[in-house]
Amino acid sequence: MIISLKNKVVLITGGSRGIGKTACEEFLEAGATVVCVSRKRPNKLIKNVDYYESDITDSQEITKTIDSIFRIHESIDILVNNAGIIKDKSFFKMEEGLWDDVIKTNLKGTFNVTKAVLPYMKAKGYGRVINTSSIVGSTGAFGQTNYATTKAGVVGFTKSLSKEVGKYNITVNAVSPGYIRTEMTDTIPETYIDNIVSQTPVGRLGTTKEIAQAYIYLASDAASFITGTTLHINGGMYTS
Repeated sequence: MIISLKNKVVLITGGSRGIGKTACEEFLEAGATVVCVSRKRPNKLIKNVDYYESDITDSQEITKTIDSIFRIHESIDILVNNAGIIKDKSFFKMEEGLWDDVIKTNLKGTFNVTKAVLPYMKAKGYGRVINTSSIVGSTGAFGQTNYATTKAGVVGFTKSLSKEVGKYNITVNAVSPGYIRTEMTDTIPETYIDNIVSQTPVGRLGTTKEIAQAYIYLASDAASFITGTTLHINGGMYTS
């Protein structure tokens, strides 16, 4: 199935690296107009992607940024809430700041961006909101009480919001990646990676393209009757 997103404007947060960067490339390939919002402008820009520097944890700042994006592009059809951070530490050693930082970016940031974009989607009578969860939001993980809490929260946010905005022809779904090969995993000791792979039925890590393609599917007309769901992409490590 070939998916075309021609004449659609997609806003991707955290699009400067990893899954977000690949998502920018894949949405371009599908014909969409791609807008990337990240805290810092990447050193290497993707041709034809419109970049904005903005802090999603600051509701006033991100609202102004999104208003600017709309004035220029006259539409925001698809929102991919991809931005997220990890600050791991065992719970007994976790300082309040580590908890707050992850909550602010992963959960409040998702709220802030969605809150700013939804009025434009409602006015148009069309929208696709795609949120990024994680396998650890379902399974938990040692040293990740902060991160796992936010990713479980994203699922609850997705389910609840979908019930409110479906009548405006807006769908809200989540993608829950398992362990994906990124710049971050490249810094992890290979013995740890081997352990993860041994627990994954397909016998490998996922790719950023596999997650980006899931975003594109949920953004397409082929998924117009799917809302409030979480798509688990983890090679069989976790099944709901």
